[in-house]
Amino acid sequence: MKQIFFYCFLLMVVLTSCQKEFEPHFNFEPTWPEGTGEYAPYTVGSTFKYESVNLVNATTDYFTYTVTKDTTINNLKYYKLVSDKPAVGPSPTYFVNYSDGYLTELTYDLNFLGAITIPVLSENTFRLNEPLNATWHEDLPPLSFMGIPVTVNFDYTVLQKDYTKPVLTNNFAYTTNVKELAHIRLGNGMPLPPGISDVIVYDNFYAKGAGLVERDISLGTTQKLKEFSIVR
Repeated sequence: MKQIFFYCFLLMVVLTSCQKEFEPHFNFEPTWPEGTGEYAPYTVGSTFKYESVNLVNATTDYFTYTVTKDTTINNLKYYKLVSDKPAVGPSPTYFVNYSDGYLTELTYDLNFLGAITIPVLSENTFRLNEPLNATWHEDLPPLSFMGIPVTVNFDYTVLQKDYTKPVLTNNFAYTTNVKELAHIRLGNGMPLPPGISDVIVYDNFYAKGAGLVERDISLGTTQKLKEFSIVR
């Protein structure tokens, strides 16, 4: 039906072209709701299923994020993502906003390394208009663990841009790879507990039209987008 309508429209343009100049402008791409976009398509009702592989104990699990609502935080519209796999211990609350090419992940009550609870973690994990090799830095507000000051900050680097990345059975075009380094330091010169690194590395992959398609974590976990459904 859409093809027939389109051909009829073209015929009408040809028949009337001798009467006046006409330069049609088409825009068939609907706009994204405020706070979402091509690299963060987290509209209410959308779902994103991930395959999570623990490389340490060689186990595979699956979880699905569902976008349940939108809400305004700091005058910006955020979208709440809820996982069907409850976290061990207190469950964090996870929101996403995408504005002016900046993707902000906002997490409340995040338990970090099983020891430190971060009241609010705000990260700009993706910036659309940053060129290849661009870097940026973020600092968390002062934290405390058992009375000991804790410093956490993040460094980001754009490693790849606009390439096609295979993820499981899909190939995602216009993918950007951002490497994220989380630095953890205890005050008073105290070392971290044995087995805990002072730097955690995240490889984040964001694809146009799908959002986060893969996240590889140096702790031995990789999460890959298996299937998704976006409500427009």
